[in-house]
Amino acid sequence: MTTTKLDKVFQQRCPQLHRAIFGKRYILPQYRSGDYQDQDTLNRQMQGWFVSASLGRLSFSDELNSLLLINYALALRYDRPTLFCERELAEALQRTDLPSDLTVADLNFKWPQLRIILPLNLLTTNRRGQLCSVTYLDMCLVNAAGVDRQSARTDSCRIARTTTGNRVTLSRKSAHADMISFAWIDQ
Repeated sequence: MTTTKLDKVFQQRCPQLHRAIFGKRYILPQYRSGDYQDQDTLNRQMQGWFVSASLGRLSFSDELNSLLLINYALALRYDRPTLFCERELAEALQRTDLPSDLTVADLNFKWPQLRIILPLNLLTTNRRGQLCSVTYLDMCLVNAAGVDRQSARTDSCRIARTTTGNRVTLSRKSAHADMISFAWIDQ
């Protein structure tokens, strides 16, 4: 099924979800429009995840799918705030060393979930000899009340734990680009 046909079927069968995913439009200055991936392409990754989930093609025993479920649910619940990181700021941030004692408590989360859209070719991964851009960062904050510290298990899913304290980092490869999801376990 082509993307156009899939979009039409999705819009007919799930109009509210389609509106929630594709309803926001961001207007960028003309000189910045080429810096970022097309918004519809970025939104189709979320749509594709919901289509796969509704068809039973996803395993929720997989930590990445569990994290995406939490991330997307929070995105829909809080009308996902979306920020565009300008190339000049992103390049300066790349050159900045973070303090070694930085913790989650040092971060002031304004929203429980947000997306930061990154300039193309700022962060890249090499996949089968081809450079692919990391096009955005999805971040969410998971409340510690429902989390078992040993396995980072919430009431509804298991999240893989990394060695970087309370930060959980998982990535997903898609046909268009790479995506990185972060979840922080609030103390």
